[in-house]
Amino acid sequence: MKIVAFTGLHGVGKSFIARILSKKTGAVYLNKRDLLKVIFGNYTDWENQYRKAYSSYGGYEITKIIFNLIVEKENSKPKLLIFDSVHNIDELQYIKKKYSSTLVLVTRPLINKNNLLLDNGIRLNSTHKINMGQVCDCLYVNCDWSICNTGSDDFLKKQIDELLSYIETR
Repeated sequence: MKIVAFTGLHGVGKSFIARILSKKTGAVYLNKRDLLKVIFGNYTDWENQYRKAYSSYGGYEITKIIFNLIVEKENSKPKLLIFDSVHNIDELQYIKKKYSSTLVLVTRPLINKNNLLLDNGIRLNSTHKINMGQVCDCLYVNCDWSICNTGSDDFLKKQIDELLSYIETR
């Protein structure tokens, strides 16, 4: 089974592109947030339960639980699985260890130093936000492909077609 895992800052289009890719390839699309709701769904505050478990067990073990859930859910292993999304190196290490043919894609906006505004009014450049831990920049080093979700529909279609060709060769 081949895994295509997405990473990137919040709101840059990981889910949007992952769904397009899934539809074009017939791949199974799995959204980590949806899976976490299944795992921690007995709680009304599932996000707090997830954060508590993540703090206790770490990203590697939580990702292991998620992927065990996937294996149970999928009776036959699909050829291609789209996973939305990976947010730290521990998660990535588990996926790459279990599925050596994993491709990691980063979805990114065009960099604009003025586009990130915190609730308290402080502006951050993208590098600062990445280093704050929302997306560990070490994930970017492990990325096989980068796709930019800003620009025209034609530009995005061209990028997705190039990505599909790349996936087929892997």
